[in-house]
Amino acid sequence: MPAGMILCLVFSIAVDVIGNRYGLFSQRIGLFPYDIVTQFAASGLSFVPVMWLVMKIIRRFSYRLPLGFVTFFSVTTAFSLAGYYEITELIDERLLGGHRIWTPRDTVQDLAADLVGIVIAAVCYSLAIRRRWRIDNFNLDHSQH
Repeated sequence: MPAGMILCLVFSIAVDVIGNRYGLFSQRIGLFPYDIVTQFAASGLSFVPVMWLVMKIIRRFSYRLPLGFVTFFSVTTAFSLAGYYEITELIDERLLGGHRIWTPRDTVQDLAADLVGIVIAAVCYSLAIRRRWRIDNFNLDHSQH
């Protein structure tokens, strides 16, 4: 896995740990609570390694899929991971004494921020790699003949 992908994941975890350690989840950064900014950034950054991994798996098995389908599958996978993370927040809140759910709408707002971050990352990443994806699929087609 490239270092950039690992850095995306490390940064995602770091902003959460910092927020938890220093009680920043109820603080505001500009117009938005730290929690929303964290969810947006962490989910967007986590999307990149998810899509990278999906593309590697597709190439490994010599599948040919349109980039839009790969992107959609990666978005749904990344959003599923965000949902699992929200469950860990609930477990921390209920069983471990954490204070990570600030309002009755916290989970819904977090998931909305997750989805926005993931979609923006998906558009940017897909646009950045689309030419390479076409070339790789072209080469795959011609290597099989």
